[in-house]
Amino acid sequence: MPEELARVFWQDYCRSVVRDFRELQRLYPFSSLRMPLSTRKIATIRVVAVDVLLVDRLMATEGDFLGEYSKELYIEVPLDYRDHGCKVYGAAWVDLEKLRHEDVHFFNGAARGPRGYRLCVGMTESFGRMQNAILESVRTAQYMLVGYERVMRDESDRLEVKAYAHGGRGLREYQRDPNRYETKGERVAHGE
Repeated sequence: MPEELARVFWQDYCRSVVRDFRELQRLYPFSSLRMPLSTRKIATIRVVAVDVLLVDRLMATEGDFLGEYSKELYIEVPLDYRDHGCKVYGAAWVDLEKLRHEDVHFFNGAARGPRGYRLCVGMTESFGRMQNAILESVRTAQYMLVGYERVMRDESDRLEVKAYAHGGRGLREYQRDPNRYETKGERVAHGE
């Protein structure tokens, strides 16, 4: 029976990832999913975090967003992503020296890896309340990238995004107002 449960769990994971990815792809057209089904490894997504409305308005191509302040993200979709969120990497171009401590929303002491920084895109406790944790992770990262770009270009001296504080203080902020930045139920379709 354990093998049967594992198979059913894996099928549920794959269906959920594909469903959530399709919704993501409608809003973020420059995205691709990699899910090695035969090896039962977790799904990964590459996305350029620029929504379809901006792409259409600018008549832009993917390459337009991959330059100096690249909007490219890499996402690891863990088996429990619906409850605990995704791992989102990007923003390798951020110069930490230009940021105030409270504006560094990266994991692992802001260690930059081969795909950039691991971005903090939400409170772990909030993901279980979302309809599409993948989409919400990309939306949050998109706003972060725009905010970081403004600081890097010296257009702002601080990161201007809605965010909870770090550590225990942020957890207390979330517990007092868990709906503060969530968009559960918000379904934005192209053209709406």
